[in-house]
Amino acid sequence: MKTNKIIKKSVLLFILFFTTAICYSQYFPAGGYQGGLYGKGGDQTLSSTSVKVKTLLQCPYAGSGLMNTNLQSILPNNQPYDRIPWNHIGNETLNSIPVNMVDWILVELRDAADSSLIVAQRAAILLNDGNIADTNLAPSVNFDGVPPGNYYLCLHHRNHLPVMSANPIAIPNASVYDFSDTLNFPPYGGGSQALIELEPGVYGMIGGDVNSDGILKYSGPNNDRGLVLQLIVNQTGSTNITATTNGYYDEDINMNGTVKYSGPDNDPSIIIQNLVNLTGLTSITTIFVTPVPPGVKTNPCGSLIDQRDGHEYSTVQIGSQCWMDENLAYLPSVNPSNVGSTTTPHFYVYGYQGTNVAAAKATSNYQIYGVLYNWPAVMDGASSSNSVPSGVQGICPAGWHLPSDEEWKILEGEVDSFYGYPDPEWNDLQYRGTDAGGNLKETGTTHWIAPNTGATNSSLFTALPGGYRRHNGIFAYLEYNAYFWSSTLYGSYGCYRNLRGDHANIGRLNFYKSYGYSVRCIKD
Repeated sequence: MKTNKIIKKSVLLFILFFTTAICYSQYFPAGGYQGGLYGKGGDQTLSSTSVKVKTLLQCPYAGSGLMNTNLQSILPNNQPYDRIPWNHIGNETLNSIPVNMVDWILVELRDAADSSLIVAQRAAILLNDGNIADTNLAPSVNFDGVPPGNYYLCLHHRNHLPVMSANPIAIPNASVYDFSDTLNFPPYGGGSQALIELEPGVYGMIGGDVNSDGILKYSGPNNDRGLVLQLIVNQTGSTNITATTNGYYDEDINMNGTVKYSGPDNDPSIIIQNLVNLTGLTSITTIFVTPVPPGVKTNPCGSLIDQRDGHEYSTVQIGSQCWMDENLAYLPSVNPSNVGSTTTPHFYVYGYQGTNVAAAKATSNYQIYGVLYNWPAVMDGASSSNSVPSGVQGICPAGWHLPSDEEWKILEGEVDSFYGYPDPEWNDLQYRGTDAGGNLKETGTTHWIAPNTGATNSSLFTALPGGYRRHNGIFAYLEYNAYFWSSTLYGSYGCYRNLRGDHANIGRLNFYKSYGYSVRCIKD
């Protein structure tokens, strides 16, 4: 990685030395156009609340109300719930792992009127006495942007069944909601179904849900046991059932750092033991289903209807930002591609060469990819800004604005698996990061040309390759590249982002104001 960055910076210096403008080559495919003491928390907002909560996990439980910390030396610094089924897009990180940390746990608030409706999530630190701390080790888990009120309180762990309060509770709560004490803090579905008794009067979350589907299953399709052996085979190359592998894995059900399929202290035995204890049945085909209902995420960004033309857009929250998850389609007029300017607003629909707005809107390219705008059109008379927020409404609907270069960096740091914001990686030009581009791109090849490298859309940003209008009057790169304007000038050139079909990272580039690029607006 360090070598690649040195090469990249050398190339950049070469370009700067021999040119007066920063212009980068585009993508031409073959045959055509191409927080606190330990961690960081979210930005504070006017509305926030916090919750005090405690739980025990069955598998690392050591007795006397304490859990072991066998994983302490291999725990990740970044929260592990950014994947299916949780899809928690959060930047909770730790600079160092506390010595009494058992694991990461996901704390969730659900709507008081609908126990399946997820209002907010935050990954937090599970300590060995069961108390759950925020990433700054505060004894309450803080939820920025969530007002105080009544919520169901739900906890998720990566290989234990979830648990939820029996009723909505007032948050912030003066007393710790202690799931290990089912008499005073009843769980949803009842104590004997939602939790397992660890010792008389002490309850814990039920271990063994390796695939996190809310079901304990020892045999048959989608069972939890088979994943243990599968991981060992994948990691060691051995099909011997006595083989083991070490590391931080969901398949390490007993959480001792070793994944083991057979023999003493093997992991699958916990699944069958729990099935017998919870159901009273000894058949290996028995299953146990959590009483906690599957969660459905709300969209805190709300709906977006452009009052100028009635166009409705879907939106997505990514970290602390609310983005449109489709390209802007506002089209007050339309120009053929051979008409351009660096000073006069122009609007284009890829492939359309007329001036009739209704006809342009009837094209499939408009309906899928929206509109391409030159710099004067996107800025709508505003001056360049690199503030957070940019303060430039520009072409965006009321209540939304054109993202600045810095706001794009915040997005990139939020979705990249390696470089967070404000890592200096994002200050580089050209292509940066590891997988931010892939995590922003729509998956598959319905709209992107194969191979659509690294596309996961884990951010739900759903970037589409709308191509662009070049300064020489040619439309290019539809299905190959996505281009998005920012509100920031770099010298005399407009700064934009480029996602490529053959890259998983993301480009920070600058080019002529006459170019036509797509727009994604961000909420004020």
